[in-house]
Amino acid sequence: MYTVGADNTDEEVAQAQSQMSDVNLPMVVLINEGSASAAEIVAGALKNNNRAIVMGQKSFGKGSVQSLFSLRDGSSLKLTIAQYLTPGRESIQAVGITPDIHLYPSIIGEDFFDLFEDSGYNENKLDAHLSNVNLVKTSQPIYNMTFLQPEDPETKESLYTSKIKDTDFAFQLALKILSLAKDSSKTNLLSQILPLLNEETKKQAVVIAETLKTKKIDWSDGQTTAQPKLDLRFEISDETSKKISAIRAGTEITITVTVKNSSSQPAHQVITDIEALNPLLNHKEFVFGKVAPQEELSRFIKVKIPDEVVSYSENIKFLTYTEKTQTAPLTTHATTQFVEKQQPQFAYSYEVFDGQIPETMGNKNHIPEKGESVVLRVHLKNISQTDAVETTVNLKNKEGKFALIQEARKKLGLLKAQSETSCDLKFSIKNDFAKDKFQLQLFGQDDKSRAGLSDTLTFSQIAPQKATPEPNHYYGAPTIIIKPETKQSKNKLFLSAQVAHDQPIKDISVFATGKKVLYLNAEKGTQIRKKDITKNIALEDGLNSITIRARGETGLMSEKSITLVYDKNQ
Repeated sequence: MYTVGADNTDEEVAQAQSQMSDVNLPMVVLINEGSASAAEIVAGALKNNNRAIVMGQKSFGKGSVQSLFSLRDGSSLKLTIAQYLTPGRESIQAVGITPDIHLYPSIIGEDFFDLFEDSGYNENKLDAHLSNVNLVKTSQPIYNMTFLQPEDPETKESLYTSKIKDTDFAFQLALKILSLAKDSSKTNLLSQILPLLNEETKKQAVVIAETLKTKKIDWSDGQTTAQPKLDLRFEISDETSKKISAIRAGTEITITVTVKNSSSQPAHQVITDIEALNPLLNHKEFVFGKVAPQEELSRFIKVKIPDEVVSYSENIKFLTYTEKTQTAPLTTHATTQFVEKQQPQFAYSYEVFDGQIPETMGNKNHIPEKGESVVLRVHLKNISQTDAVETTVNLKNKEGKFALIQEARKKLGLLKAQSETSCDLKFSIKNDFAKDKFQLQLFGQDDKSRAGLSDTLTFSQIAPQKATPEPNHYYGAPTIIIKPETKQSKNKLFLSAQVAHDQPIKDISVFATGKKVLYLNAEKGTQIRKKDITKNIALEDGLNSITIRARGETGLMSEKSITLVYDKNQ
């Protein structure tokens, strides 16, 4: 194994020791997309040294080396400093280990199918992963096999009993392979097991076809020689079976795909697969099987759309294959438009009681001071047009041992749109508190949607002191509206938005996939309460998140995001 630093320098070599390793037995190593880091290094070393057959799915692809550096302020920085290479100086970073025998588990469930292999989740899907182009050596499996896997296999190691091993196809196949071994040579073993692999492949094809038959799907092979002519159409509908053009967060949709065989001969093993960047839609399969001449078949799937989905549009593809598909499948393009769920937005006010009501003690000046027991009465208003379902108010201690919070959290439940509610939170300040200001962190949130606000309450401990806000004076964050004029044109986005507030706006920022592309700061002395913003933004290949942040003069910040997709290959 090799460890190399930046620019492939500072190479270190680690070699296995032959001491006490006289065991000369054949080996099969099982891997999948969950095999990462040290597991990949071992599997790669055994594979590249021809010491073991590696079988399963491509591994995760984490070959980076990180070190943790402590900083003066008590925080830490984890920094990638090197990467591991397997024997032969092959990198696994963001690539993974390709098995000698590739096994793809097909799943036939109650309400979904997974017969096609997708790219899965691995290191190259992570943000800011270490890329590696100089040391990557592409390889292909020696043999590919598809097998039927139960819909919900147990995966926890503690539950991996002998009973589960009996139904684990990869484990059982490994035992069969090892039973044929005459020595520890990987090369010899590979030449011996080809008849076994061919036999198991045929058996699994029969098992898959018989299982699909229980779903009234004919998965038989055909004898036709030409590619049949297929036509495809699709429809997306909501819970009421109404056809929709926009997919709304927090709903369940039904996607129906209809295939018609317009040719004079049957089409066999017909399957449609969605290709999309959105994981909610990507790799959703519609299995038709045999479609007779002039026959029309429909299949549907249901997809639950989470509440937190943001507004964005994406061009997706419906790819339709048959057993005769040798090159490009039938491709049908579609545009999907997701619409985010409107979130609650809050404003707050508060009162301080330090001796005016029971359970409080102090000088009654409505300012928390050392030695006092205080009630903070929080007034929370839902200023949006959306109900807050699980409203909570929290108080966080920012003064450590010098403050004690007796009641820090209140569950307020449903807070309807344009309505308000109140709750009391209790705290006390110790006599030895000696700072010039006393601070608490206040949170108001809808636990269901995660929408809310956070603000720091500051109370001066020296003259002149300011009492609690004036009655009916509420603090809130600016409102951000993305206008309909916002349009995407290939790799460009024209962003049009408006920021409005009942108090002066402090600043506005726009971020494109984490990079600040616009910053507007209110000039000193200005009282801007409404601001229109426009910006042309260049999009990167893939998913792009565009975020607008706006702060009022008190520091309360609001945020609005949209997600767009740019595919440079389209």
